[in-house]
Amino acid sequence: MHTFTGRITRNANLHEFDGGKSIVSFTIVENNSYVNKDKKLVEKPYFVQCEIWNRKNLVRHLKKGMLLQVEGELGVRAFIKDKDTHHAKAVGVQQLTVRELKFLDSKNKTQGSSEQPAAATTTPPAVTGTDADDLPF
Repeated sequence: MHTFTGRITRNANLHEFDGGKSIVSFTIVENNSYVNKDKKLVEKPYFVQCEIWNRKNLVRHLKKGMLLQVEGELGVRAFIKDKDTHHAKAVGVQQLTVRELKFLDSKNKTQGSSEQPAAATTTPPAVTGTDADDLPF
């Protein structure tokens, strides 16, 4: 299991399949930093593509700017980019299948908004585990 903490880069997407299965996908960015040989601080963002199976109600809560902690299984997805052009190339993407999700704050708190939404709409219960019946395969 791998754990990442970061902000959502854009609102989550929902894709529903035949048979009632669904997937919520989103990307978070985790800011990593280090001091280089010239003693300068270098910040490097690390983007993590995330997916949550059969939790379609979460899509309304996962909004750009929210701070999350996600834990799950890290895998690789491969595809051909620009396959219909002469610039086609194979691309590999790391993807986290989320097993646990923790909301650390909301977009409104992050951006200093005075508007306070209802707790039920911004802080749903943490997602933990996945039943074997929930898996798409």
